[in-house]
Amino acid sequence: FDLADSYLPAFEASIKGGKARSVMCSYNAINGVPACANKALLEDTLRGAWGFDGYVTSDSGAVAGIGPGPFGGKGGHSYAPDEAGAVKAALAAGTDINSDANTQHSTSSPYLREIPPGVANGTIPMRDVKAALVNSLALRFELGLFDDITDQPYWHVPPGTVGAPEHVALSAKAAAASMVLVQNEGGVLPLKAATSLAIVGPHANATRALLGNYLGQQCPGGYGDVACLRGVGQEIAARNAGGAVTIAPIPVQDAPVAGELEAAVAAAAAADTVVLAMGLDTSVEREAHDRSTLELPGAQMELVRKVAALRGGADAEDSKPVVAVVLCGAPPALEELSSLVPGVLVGFYPGAQGAAAIADALFGKANPGGKLPFTFFKRGYVNESRPYGDMDMTAYPGKTYRYYRGDQRLWPFGAGLSYTSFALSSARFEDSADVDAGGIPSRAHWPDRSDGLLRGGSEFEESRLRPGLTEAARVSESSRAKSLVVDVTNTGNLTGATVVQVYARPSETERLVSTGFSAAATLQRRLLAFRRVELAAGDATSVRFAISAADLRLVSDAGARTSVPGTFVLEVTDSGAGAAD
Repeated sequence: FDLADSYLPAFEASIKGGKARSVMCSYNAINGVPACANKALLEDTLRGAWGFDGYVTSDSGAVAGIGPGPFGGKGGHSYAPDEAGAVKAALAAGTDINSDANTQHSTSSPYLREIPPGVANGTIPMRDVKAALVNSLALRFELGLFDDITDQPYWHVPPGTVGAPEHVALSAKAAAASMVLVQNEGGVLPLKAATSLAIVGPHANATRALLGNYLGQQCPGGYGDVACLRGVGQEIAARNAGGAVTIAPIPVQDAPVAGELEAAVAAAAAADTVVLAMGLDTSVEREAHDRSTLELPGAQMELVRKVAALRGGADAEDSKPVVAVVLCGAPPALEELSSLVPGVLVGFYPGAQGAAAIADALFGKANPGGKLPFTFFKRGYVNESRPYGDMDMTAYPGKTYRYYRGDQRLWPFGAGLSYTSFALSSARFEDSADVDAGGIPSRAHWPDRSDGLLRGGSEFEESRLRPGLTEAARVSESSRAKSLVVDVTNTGNLTGATVVQVYARPSETERLVSTGFSAAATLQRRLLAFRRVELAAGDATSVRFAISAADLRLVSDAGARTSVPGTFVLEVTDSGAGAAD
């Protein structure tokens, strides 16, 4: 169930809809079979059911990991008895290219070592080698990589393309759009300029931490050089024109050296406004280095508590403005921070232009409009009824926003605030299946504002209407999609953006359980579609989504995705999944 419901759909959409021509098989095993030796996935599903006609490459070292290993400093799966057996299994399953972990350019990979003797002694069929060669080279011929260099565009990309203004502008736009304002009590944000301001915490002047785990070279000095990037503190200072800025960092997870924590607290005490720059970096989370706790590491929460104690005042107007910026890849537990700090901006790892995006959001130069791509849980989430490492999606209390049924949610998937306000109204079905430019149907689950009920099965009929839906809609597997239309109005005083989200959930759970869909019956919500909308103050627009019966299919306990008779609740929101719980 989990494979068909949670893991395969994104790959299937990439192959069928995105026409992807290359796929990487990973280190892990699926149902006991390593991914790069898994014929059921690579041949039967990928090439057979989905019609994939590109090439499959291993992740670095994954072929070696089919055998005893080692790979990546660890032992292998021992699915094959030795390296020769691992190569035979990978080729037979459809892994065309082997990326090796032990040499920079894979010039000594298991394929190079084992294929020649394997073919010579007959243990590796030549047909498998030829198939891998054809798959590996076909796309290169299509791209013209074997043509004369004078006709190859890839040999004629001018150096000025790297770091070109239009590319930097696009990076800045993406960073700005990704900022998520999750808390703004008393309207503490945006900050006022020309004040005495202290930026304290591990990311007070972050540069490298903005970039996350995987990245290319940023500056002329080499891969690790970030000297050409501007830090968070620098960008905040630039926007605080006429004011004074003090930058006082502490380590991300190590104990502060003598005087560091005290200096940060002293800077906060002396300032009119405080920005707590908190969060994680690659010393805490990265590939092959998972976190063992949801807590903010090191002395970060000690700093938060000490700074919060400096706020003073009985209400927001009288107290010192204190806000937090959180950098992270995966969400830490922030409920204590949220109880002590009135304003919280989540910046994730926003890239080379991220410092400017953070500063613009804090001072209102840009209006945050992003939404959370995952749920922020409270610390008690890890202690709910079963081992945290158990990745069964549906076993109580459930994993991800789709199946979670516990009470440890802090900020839900899809949540995010703005400095302006929006109203959604008059959700309705129309006959046209056209989708406005930018409206991208997407999979997921249900939200907070009521919309309507659809009848499910080979045909779906709206049996009851909730406020906003004014006419019935019928959708069948063979018919065109219906258009779900919702009006969006910027009811505030500033230009801003929001993300309209359409969620669905089945409501007749007893019927699902009795017909072999017991796992799907635990579904709480699934995102069907979303669209980002930017409006000037007072403006309004209509957003259109194509919704079909196929979007409401469920996965059976046996792993088959199919239409199921029953009632489905559709809801439209811009506040996040489960906001009405």
